[in-house]
Amino acid sequence: MLFGLTNALNIFCTLNKVLAPFFDRFGIIYLDDIIIYSKTLEEDVRHLWKVLHTLRNNVLYVKKERCSFVQEGVPFLGHIIGKGKHYMD
Repeated sequence: MLFGLTNALNIFCTLNKVLAPFFDRFGIIYLDDIIIYSKTLEEDVRHLWKVLHTLRNNVLYVKKERCSFVQEGVPFLGHIIGKGKHYMD
């Protein structure tokens, strides 16, 4: 794999299984990217807590330098997603 991981596919499959309850409710996962979307800031904080708590309980961690919180739009797979819409990047 390009990411320098041995058994990277197994790691990404584990991540998908662990966070599966959040798919299409308030989260999107693609390989090593996790996007959490919410309508309000309070809802966003609750969703973020659920995801981070679930990751910690499964001995999975995020790299603080790669995280960004409370964004109105994010680039994702060649698109900009935000404010209930998505645009081409």
